[in-house]
Amino acid sequence: MIWITLPVLTRPFSDFSVREATAADLPRVSKIKVRNWADTYGTLVDAAILGPFLDVQAQEQTLARKANLPATLLLVAQDRSSSVIGFSLTFLDEDLNPCSSHSMWSASHGEPAWAAFSCV
Repeated sequence: MIWITLPVLTRPFSDFSVREATAADLPRVSKIKVRNWADTYGTLVDAAILGPFLDVQAQEQTLARKANLPATLLLVAQDRSSSVIGFSLTFLDEDLNPCSSHSMWSASHGEPAWAAFSCV
């Protein structure tokens, strides 16, 4: 299985790199995650239900806890200035279908757009 997240082809591949996330990345990763949830589900899901998923601090705490689990892979994409512009989160031992236990997120609102390519 290979998970690949690549910038939409408007950006050369040399404009970004992928690495394992560190604790210092979690605030930015959480902001990207929350922004994507708000953009994707804000008009579809009742605010009372969606609310906890839009709490940046709560999402950062959850990511910090899950990122430290043994079978979790948290990768970040960064641009040339080392700014985190996207991430991929995979739980390798959650179920028999790894394709259903992952998430990929990218920066938005004028920031680079990303395309995700799933299981190969």
